[in-house]
Amino acid sequence: RKSEANTVLSLTNVRTTETLAVTEGYAAKRDTSFAVGGAFGVGGIGAGAVGGGYENTDIGRIVTLAFIQAYAKMVDELGYTRPGDEGTAQAAPKKTFTAQAPVAMRVSPVASARAIRTLPAGSILYPTGNQNGLWWEVADENDNVGWVLNTKLAPSQ
Repeated sequence: RKSEANTVLSLTNVRTTETLAVTEGYAAKRDTSFAVGGAFGVGGIGAGAVGGGYENTDIGRIVTLAFIQAYAKMVDELGYTRPGDEGTAQAAPKKTFTAQAPVAMRVSPVASARAIRTLPAGSILYPTGNQNGLWWEVADENDNVGWVLNTKLAPSQ
């Protein structure tokens, strides 16, 4: 037995009645497996409008998947966000570290560089991905960015 759903989302400017975007979504269930048509490659999407009991039945789940797929396509086509933009899942730090002792955050990866601030033990740091030997470029909880020695850091729990 096969169940499937096709959905259409339309985004319209209510002031001008101009249609800004129209996208289609498709999802199907064949016996025990789900299949979603198209690509689902948008980071950080939200599906707050989907719900209200749809997830309690097979056809409800299929319709929900089709709406989510259409929404993801619409967000991607509008181009207001791109993977890696601030606020997207790709922009989120992959791992955090905790200062194990007071550590100086410096403007460059050299011990003699000017200190931006001294981070107290227990400070949470977010690596930017830039490294220079034992020096890591990090951002602190106040969005200060600088270089610290990784010998005083440990992975956060």
